[in-house]
Formats: sequence, C-alpha cells, structure tokens
Amino acid sequence: MKTIKIITLKLTNFKGIRSLFLNNIHNETFVYGDNGVGKTTIFDAFTWLLFGKDSTDRQSFEIKTLDENNNIIPKIDHEVEAEILVDGKPVLLRRILREKWVKPKGALEAQFSGNETSYEWNGVPMNAGDYAAKISQIVDEKVFKMITNPASFNALKWQDQRSVLIDMAGNITDQDVIKGNPDFEYLFTKLVGKDLEEYKKQVKASILKSKKELQTIPTRIDEVRRSMPEALNFEALRTELSQKTKAIEEVNDQISDNLKANEAEFQKKRGFQTEIHAIETAIGNKRHEIQQLANMKFNELNNKPREIQREIANLDGTIKYSESNIESKKARIKSHKYNLEQTEKKMAALRSDWEKENATEFKMDEDACACPTCKRAFDAANIEEKRADLEQYFHTNKKANLKRITEQGQNLKSEKLTTEKLIESEAESIIALEAEVKALWEKRADFTAELKAFSNTKTQNEIYTELLQEHEAFFSAENAKIKELKAKLDVNSGFDNSALKAKLSQLNQEADGIKSQLQLENQIKTANTRITELSQEEGTLAQSIADLEKDQYIIDAFEKEKCTRIEDSVNSRFSLVNFKLFETQINGGEVPTCKALINGVPFSDANTASKINAGLDIINTLCFHYQANAPIFIDNRESVVQLIPSQSQIINLIVSEEDKKLRVSERPMSYSEYAFNQNLATA
Repeated sequence: MKTIKIITLKLTNFKGIRSLFLNNIHNETFVYGDNGVGKTTIFDAFTWLLFGKDSTDRQSFEIKTLDENNNIIPKIDHEVEAEILVDGKPVLLRRILREKWVKPKGALEAQFSGNETSYEWNGVPMNAGDYAAKISQIVDEKVFKMITNPASFNALKWQDQRSVLIDMAGNITDQDVIKGNPDFEYLFTKLVGKDLEEYKKQVKASILKSKKELQTIPTRIDEVRRSMPEALNFEALRTELSQKTKAIEEVNDQISDNLKANEAEFQKKRGFQTEIHAIETAIGNKRHEIQQLANMKFNELNNKPREIQREIANLDGTIKYSESNIESKKARIKSHKYNLEQTEKKMAALRSDWEKENATEFKMDEDACACPTCKRAFDAANIEEKRADLEQYFHTNKKANLKRITEQGQNLKSEKLTTEKLIESEAESIIALEAEVKALWEKRADFTAELKAFSNTKTQNEIYTELLQEHEAFFSAENAKIKELKAKLDVNSGFDNSALKAKLSQLNQEADGIKSQLQLENQIKTANTRITELSQEEGTLAQSIADLEKDQYIIDAFEKEKCTRIEDSVNSRFSLVNFKLFETQINGGEVPTCKALINGVPFSDANTASKINAGLDIINTLCFHYQANAPIFIDNRESVVQLIPSQSQIINLIVSEEDKKLRVSERPMSYSEYAFNQNLATA
C-alpha cells in the first residue's frame, strides 16, 4: 500500500498568511486557531501545491495576500513548499505564483502583465505538464480528494458515489444470482438478443399494450352487436323469391314470342330503310358533283384576277421596301454631312495651331543664367553653353510639334475625302432608287386598270344555284321515291311489348328487395363470427398478460436479490456506515440510489461527530480499496471526542478562540485545558 505523509509545510504570502512553517508534522497533528486565522488555509495550501486547486476543488480562488486596505500587495511571490514521504522516501515539492511586470517602451514605470507559475521537484525546476505527471504517479487527484477529506465522498453526486461503491464491491454477475434458482434460470432463457433491462422494458410495454387492447374488446363486441341487423323469416323470404323468379321467367318468355312474330315485319321495314338510304346517297353524290362543277367554273373565271392581285401585292411590298431604303440613305447622308462639318472644323483648328507653332522663336529666360539655389549668375562660357542647349531643345521640340500637327491634319484630310465619297455614293443610289420606285408605281397603275375589267364576274354560289336548277327534274323524282318508302315504314303491324316490359320491371324490383333482405342473414352470420373471434382474443390477451406479469415478477425478484447481494457486499467493507444502494418504489420496483446511513440515520441528518467518524470509516475503506494512504485533514475536530482508528496521517483543525495565531501540537488539548482556555477568552 502506498503511504503519503507530510513532514514539513511552508506557506509564504498565501491567502493572507505572510509566513508559516510547520515542521516535524507527526502521524497525528493538532492545529489550533480562532475562526478566520487560517486553519483551512493549510489544507488549501497542500491541495494547491499538488493540483493547483483549493480543498473544495476550486481552481479559481484568491491566493494573493492583501494589505490593510484589502488591495493586492504587488511584486511579491506566493509560495507553498512541502516535504513529504512517499513510501518512506522524501520528496520536496514547491509551487510559486509570481507576477509578471513589464516596462513598455517609453513608459516610466513597469506594468502588470499577468501571472506565471513555476514548479520544483526535489529542487529541480520543471514545466506544468511534467510536474502534474509526477504528482499523478504519487496519487490520482480524484482518489486524493476522497481519502484526505472526511466530507469529500458524501459531497459527490450520488451517481458518482454509487459508481465507486459498486466498483469496490466487485463484480457480482447475473450467473452468481441465477445459480440454484429455477425461476431465474427460466427467465434468462428468454433473453435472446437482448439484456435483462431491455427485456424488462419489453415486458412492461407488452403488458401495457395488452391491457389497453383488452379494455377495448367489450366495447368492440358491443359495437358489433349494435351494428348487427334484426333477424327476419329468411325461409319465407327465400320461398317468395323463388315465386318471383318463376314469374319473371314467364314474362320473359311472352316477350320473346312477340319479338319472333315481329321479326318478319322488321326485316321488311329494314329493306325500306336500305332503299331510302341508297336514294339519299345518290342525291348527295349528285349535289357533290354539281358543287365540284361550280367550283371548276368559278376558278376558270377568277384565276386571272387573283394573279393580278398577287402581282399588285408583290409590287406594293417592293415599293415599300425601296421607299424605306431611300429614307435610310437620306438619314446616312445627313449623318455624313455632320461628320464632314466636324472634320473641317478640326482641320481649321489644326491649321491655326500649325501657324502659331511655326511663328514661335527662341528666347532665353534670364532666370536660366543663374543658379536656381543661390541665384548667382553663371560664367559667360556656361551661359553660352546653356543657351546652345536650350536653343537646340527648342528647335527639336518645335519640329516635333509641327510634325505632329501635320500628321493629324493629313489624317483628317483623308477622313474628309472618305466622307465626301460616301455622301456622293449615297446620293447616286437615291437617284437610282427613286427612278425604280416611279417605274413600279406606273406598273401598279396598269395592273389596277386591268383588274377593274373583271368586276362583273359571277360568284361561286350563283354558279352553283344555276347548275342545281338545271338538274331539278332528277331531285324531284328521287325525293318522291323517298316519301313513298317512308309512308310504308309508318304502317305499324307488330305486337306491343310495353305492358309486358312494365310488368317485368315491377317483378325485378320486388325480387331485388327480397334479395336485399336476404343479405341481412349473411351480415348476422359475419357479426356472430366476429363476436366469437373477439371473445377468443379476450381470453388470449388475459392469458398473455398473466404470463407477462409472471415474468415481470421474476425480473423484480431477480433484481431485488442482486441488489441485496451488492448492498451486502458493499456494507461488509464498512464498520460504521451502511449504504442504501436501491430504493423500493410504490409499485415494488427497485431504482438505483446511494444514501449513507449512520446507525440507521441518514448522513445529512447526523451530528457533526458522527459525520466525521463516518467520513473516516469511508476513507479507511477507500484507502484499502485503492491501496493508498494520504494525510487526512479534519476540520471542526473539536466536535469529536474520539476518532475511530485510521492508518492515515491525521491533521486535526481545531477551533480555539484564544489562539489568535495558528498553534501546532502533537497531542490533543484535554477537556479541562479547553474549558479553561474558553473561560479565559470570555472573561
């Protein structure tokens, strides 16, 4: 088992303690002090040294020392140093929080820029990661918190407490609980492809579903009964239907006989209808021939006018296109003339520029004969040399300007000639187009005069009417034949079946009514069958619910047995504390929980002494489980007369009103000493 003990502990400027050195800390040490003088700070210092947190697991807490005005004292180190024994081997630990002060460029004073922490292990500096790795080799942080503070374990979430206890109890398997119990063995044969919890949910859901279905069955049976029609005398209805069917057959036979007698007369009249159709077809064909002939004669008379009209339409299109072309060319001439005018203006301006540039002469500026900086005149030789350079530059620049103006003028002249040619070409094209349009108008006038000569031609309908009149004798004879044949068709010499058909319709309606009533018999049979099925389903569901509830009972019994074994295994490891790991609900089910009990009293309701000793009992068990002992800091130690035994080093933090500064002793104060000191403090 790994054993950790504190030999010395040194605090410098830590949480208000300017300097404190505890040496020769024994296996049990007593620290006395009034409230607020720093007893808990000793515990905070040790946890900060190891993990950078206070004893309540806060990483962000005030470490720096304050002055009398509650302002942080700047530029001092905040340090904790401890010598500990790890399995008898000494280890020196040191952690320092140091302020960083930087003097920016141009500033008169240094400015605070943050904090930095340094770490030492046996006097060797190291970074935070290496230091933390070294500490974790000694003891895990979570384990350390649980085995150094009696209140730590019970401050955890109950789920975390339970997880530690279950891990401590060892693995109690389902097979351990099943062994020797036939009901449990039967239960686990059903767990195919699922675990017990999943099967438990399945059983619960199945029971709920089956009960809901079972509740609906009486209502469903009642609905079927209420929808079932009232029973009739179905045998009498079948006899009546047979009689109606026989009467229908007799009427059908009579109608059939009458139809056979009417067949000969029908065939004769059918022949008359065929003849009428043939005559009407001949009349239609004749009218069609006359229409074709009228169309042909009309076309012969009207082909020439249509050709003339097409020619006039073509001429109109050509004239319109040519006139539009003339207008477009006139618009282009107008645009070219405007461009020509602008070009001539530019040429006149260039001629003026050329004359001005050509007339310029070289003149030397007097300022060029003196130094531009000091204004001192140059020597005569320098002036002459300067004059020659300036004159040469003037003539070179003048020549270049004249050349540029001349080139621009030549370009404009070429542009002017091109524009004049375009105007001339467009004008010639307009003259030709206007002559062409004039000729087209003259040709159109000739066609119009020719078209007027055909204005007295007959219409197509007039020609058709004249031809019909020529064939009037044919149409009169054929229509007389049709009239004679239709008179023969109107003669009625057959049997009338209307009365028989009315009787047949009545009989069919009566038979259909009887059939509709007979269908009620099938509806009643179907309803009775459905009621039987629902009754059977009701019995099946009731049995299914009973079987499922049996499985549910066995599941609850199994879980309760396993819970009991786990609780017994956990509680066997403690001498003072018992843990309740499962809670029975109203419905009998077991739900996980974790509640510490001290002699049957909940931990939260126990007195301070009981809580401290219970915490020690838990620490002793955890130390054995994790195979590690560490110093136990017991706050409010004055509340406990006698601690239960522990193999760990114990540092007792005791409230003592007369001790305005921390006092360390290797033995506890007797009750008489404590009472005497209290009386002195209140005197």
